[in-house]
Amino acid sequence: MYNLIFYYIYRQQINKGKSRLSARYNGSIIVLIALSFHIGVFLAIIRKYFLTEEVAKNSLLRNKGLLTAFALGLIFLIYLYFTNNRIEKIENKYSESQFFHKYGGLLTAILIFIPMLIFIIVLS
Repeated sequence: MYNLIFYYIYRQQINKGKSRLSARYNGSIIVLIALSFHIGVFLAIIRKYFLTEEVAKNSLLRNKGLLTAFALGLIFLIYLYFTNNRIEKIENKYSESQFFHKYGGLLTAILIFIPMLIFIIVLS
C-alpha cells in the first residue's frame, strides 16, 4: 500500500522534471502523511473506546516536542527505506500495470483520505 502511494508521487515528480532525489523525498513525505493518518485512526479508536478520559488527557501525544522529534525520525526512516534498489523494484512492479496508470491517482487519494475521514468521524 505504501509502495503504491510512493510510486504514484515519485512518478508524478519525475514526470514534472524534478530530480530523483527530490522525487524520493516528496514521495517519502506523502507516505509519512498517509502513515500518520493510518496510525491516527488506530490511536483515535483506542482513545475513544478503550481509554478513560483522564488517561487520554495525560497521554504522551500531547507533547508537541516529542511528536516533532518522532515525525522527523520517521521521515528519515521512510526516506532510508526507499533506496534506489527498492525504487527500481517498485517501478518494475507498477510500471506494467495498466490499471494503476489509469486509476493510480484515485487509488492513492482513497488510501490517504478515507482514513482521514474515519479519523475525523471517530474524533467527533
